[in-house]
Amino acid sequence: WVTRTTGSAAASLPALASRPRQLLCVSNVTEHKRQHMIIETVAEMHRRGLKEVTARIIGKVFSPHYEAHMRSRLEQLGLTHAVTIEGKKSDAEVEAAFKQSRCFVFMSVCESFGIPPLEAMSFGTPVVTSDCCAMPEVCDQAAAYAPMDNQSALNDAVHRVLTDSTYAGTLRERGLQRVP
Repeated sequence: WVTRTTGSAAASLPALASRPRQLLCVSNVTEHKRQHMIIETVAEMHRRGLKEVTARIIGKVFSPHYEAHMRSRLEQLGLTHAVTIEGKKSDAEVEAAFKQSRCFVFMSVCESFGIPPLEAMSFGTPVVTSDCCAMPEVCDQAAAYAPMDNQSALNDAVHRVLTDSTYAGTLRERGLQRVP
């Protein structure tokens, strides 16, 4: 858990418009976290004309087979330049990633609580998450939801966060209020 930004420090967070159109996932890299869906979302954003969209997947790799599958898919889609699978990072590096990202994506299908989305909210990063397990209770109205394993719904939710500044701003404010 990275030290979160609170109170007046939240006011000093970078504005969403100043952040690159970068998606972020910070979580262990394993099949049930569904990071492969982020790769497909980046491909879809590029098809929709948002060629500048990138993604960072940060976290300890628990499944080398899954990582190899994702890297293979990145090569198939020609997205090795746009999506990085970075492994475990220091708290300072993770904090910087939260502050530099436009959208946090968390499509896990098995969470008992869901700390990563709350952590993203504490850095003013809008969250798109799966609608399973504890996520709706933990995030409430401060996140956009996509049914687990529904790639089309995830693509649409991320697209809206990246292109509708009013909506993204609302999610940001709700998130900051959710984790005072």
